[in-house]
Amino acid sequence: MPTGHLSVPELDLHTTGDNLVPVEIENYYARQVAAAGDSGLLRQAFVDSFGHCNFSPAELIAGILAISHRVTTGHWDQAPDPSSLNQVAASLGLGAAQFAEDYYPGDPAPPAPQALAPIPDRRSRLCGNARSVSTEERERVLRARQGCAISLPATLMPG
Repeated sequence: MPTGHLSVPELDLHTTGDNLVPVEIENYYARQVAAAGDSGLLRQAFVDSFGHCNFSPAELIAGILAISHRVTTGHWDQAPDPSSLNQVAASLGLGAAQFAEDYYPGDPAPPAPQALAPIPDRRSRLCGNARSVSTEERERVLRARQGCAISLPATLMPG
């Protein structure tokens, strides 16, 4: 189970319609990071797309440039904001970017052990069904995401 402690800046990219790892897990992870006192190192951006890790090349490069900005300047500034990410992505000429503005995945507090909590999200509006996630599933997903290629920690940056 992740402790939430970060030793380097991290920008998480997540699709709003991830059918493998529910986007609401990002809220739980952010709470873990906040509880560890490292909120200043974490930023999260959401891409209005369906599928797991379904990012365009422009979205990925914009994310890398945002983390590079943080490492270079020591400040996030506006780099990880959706409008900035969309603007940077568009300037690359690598295709469309769909960073979601004013999007915050709904997520109730983590359920009590063995309990199920409905988690409404865009998939439930699109597909007509809500998804319940057990504590065990949340923990499995969080363990799996530790090695996920879409978390962009500063350790990926050269030098």
